[in-house]
Amino acid sequence: MSKSYYLAFLVSLLIGGNAEAKPPVFMNNYSSAKRVSKDLGLDVLVIFSADWCKYCKSLKKDLSKDLSVSELQDLIICTVDVDDNPQLKRSYQVSSIPDSIYLSKNKVKSRRKGYNDLGNYLKWLKSNR
Repeated sequence: MSKSYYLAFLVSLLIGGNAEAKPPVFMNNYSSAKRVSKDLGLDVLVIFSADWCKYCKSLKKDLSKDLSVSELQDLIICTVDVDDNPQLKRSYQVSSIPDSIYLSKNKVKSRRKGYNDLGNYLKWLKSNR
């Protein structure tokens, strides 16, 4: 992520006011997601996935359907392709995908392996907020 894009992103969030919940921020760069999380005080949902995984595709599609869902507000959603990031996959001991890890203050708060439906997934997210 370029510095100018990062700065513009931060300014747009700050100008929008802090009273209202913000829609989720989707990212695919883990380091940038952690940096933005720290700067803005937002939690991060890291989703380990792959292009060839049908459940991963379903999860991504379902999460992007309705961005006004309260469980997704004020959250950074970072997708990590396990084929492109084997070292990160190892460091989080990912053995199956999708593998969702909820980070709060850059520490693992909870983990969910697999995906079957959005309702159960959102309940899991809500339990971490």
